[in-house]
Amino acid sequence: KRQTQQHVPQPQPKRQTQQRRTNQPKPKRQNLPPNSKLFVESIPSSITEKQLVDLFSKPAGMVQLRYVPQKNCAFVEYDNIAKATIAKDTLHGFPIVSNQMISISYAAQAKS
Repeated sequence: KRQTQQHVPQPQPKRQTQQRRTNQPKPKRQNLPPNSKLFVESIPSSITEKQLVDLFSKPAGMVQLRYVPQKNCAFVEYDNIAKATIAKDTLHGFPIVSNQMISISYAAQAKS
């Protein structure tokens, strides 16, 4: 008589389920609609307002920058949504001091 061998499933090695990590910080305010004002977070305390103005005026169209050093954040206004979006896409995750990266999202709009 011939014996049939039963197939016993072997445990498979666990696949890594971690998502690919990027070095860019994740903005806290992600679902806000695009507008001409940006909210900048994670600004190192060693950064000056002049340095921020220099950085955010490189993408054309910056109108105003309001720095809040006590909270390590800033609000940057641009001529229009398109220019703000270019600045956001260009500077989000920018290593402003060695490996400290700034986080940029659209600012919340005042409710009318």
